[in-house]
Amino acid sequence: MARAAESEWCNLSVGIWNGAETAGGGRLLYRVLVDEALRSGVAGATVWTGVEGGRATRAFRTVENEVASNELPIWMEIMDRWERVQAWLPEVARLLRGRGVLVWQPVVRGEARDRMHNGQDPAREHTPRPAGGPQAAAGAGATESHGSDVPPLTAAAPAGDELDQMARACGLPVLSGLEVRVYTVENAQRAGRPVYQAAADVLRQYQILWIATFRGVCGFGARRKLNRPRLFQPAAVPVMVTALDRADKVARALPALQDVLQGDGMLAITPVYLCTPR
Repeated sequence: MARAAESEWCNLSVGIWNGAETAGGGRLLYRVLVDEALRSGVAGATVWTGVEGGRATRAFRTVENEVASNELPIWMEIMDRWERVQAWLPEVARLLRGRGVLVWQPVVRGEARDRMHNGQDPAREHTPRPAGGPQAAAGAGATESHGSDVPPLTAAAPAGDELDQMARACGLPVLSGLEVRVYTVENAQRAGRPVYQAAADVLRQYQILWIATFRGVCGFGARRKLNRPRLFQPAAVPVMVTALDRADKVARALPALQDVLQGDGMLAITPVYLCTPR
């Protein structure tokens, strides 16, 4: 029973391009979603706000041009068993329609622990695959990667029956996608511009569906230097750029993204299920 329960848990993420979007009664959409999550009984939900981001082909808000901070991207993560999340999906899709993306992390299989005991590595199928030079200086939680080749992107492709099940749950097409996280530091520069903004520009050139930047508090990466704000270096903190789209579109952008980083960041690539309610 414990093994079966473990295999049912999943991570549902909701990305809202503009945090100022409202739902019925003029209430902020993300607050309505949090209240609905509470009412639905899901185990937990967390809301994050970005410092930059938006749609690649429409309004893209940056720290230079953004005055209303509540118009920055919102990222909400929900954790629970798949059955409970599945029951809540139609309502989320209805509220989100045309204003954001729905993302599922691949479900962690219950047999992973047994495979670990047998000397096999379950992480090959279900964890982010890092790509970047050995000198990558990343944000909190990132580790050194060996070799600069983009890793194979098809090893963890979602099964067709799982995609069909999710599509039926929210009544919309669900795609096999990739999430890319770019870890760098806020004060890293490339040709006089912050590296994280240069990375976002590359993603916009490839018209990636979701792009958002989040600012950390402190952290360290491959260079083992703790990045944290100081009196004369307030921008010495980690930043993370997130990108989401179909697997083929993201794969095309990866080489250019690595060229921009040039040792000042790291990529983490994760297979996801992706839905854009319209």
